[in-house]
Amino acid sequence: MSVPDYMRRSEVPWDVVDKNIIPLLRAVCIKYKTRMSCEGHLNLDYPHPWVDLETNQNYEDIQERLHEYNSTNKIGWDLHESHFDSYEKQIVRRLMPECRIYPQLSDYMKETMNSERLEKLKQLANECPPLEILQESSKDLARYLKESWK
Repeated sequence: MSVPDYMRRSEVPWDVVDKNIIPLLRAVCIKYKTRMSCEGHLNLDYPHPWVDLETNQNYEDIQERLHEYNSTNKIGWDLHESHFDSYEKQIVRRLMPECRIYPQLSDYMKETMNSERLEKLKQLANECPPLEILQESSKDLARYLKESWK
């Protein structure tokens, strides 16, 4: 099965992107190709901002930047193995607040994850700030990434 053309866009359609995710999406696009994003919506399944990165990229640089950012900020971000892309036959990496990972973990992921990491994610989920704070944090992370990638 081939990937549909709309999933192979080389340009981000900025006019249809949620306004509160644009700063983070622009920052991530400096180094990485992305596939989808959302500013977060309380009436949907994703009450937090997120950006999906294209598969088959080297994620080492962004992982290092996130580690540095998280060491000095109250709200941590992670490049989480979000879901399986049936077209690409790859795991999609989703950049999202750490505190929102646990509620989205499948039973399989909970069973196979390191127990210490699982407990940390469960605790973070209980302390997760509201959507507006997470959106502000995404803008702060965007500033950090832009500065560190200059």
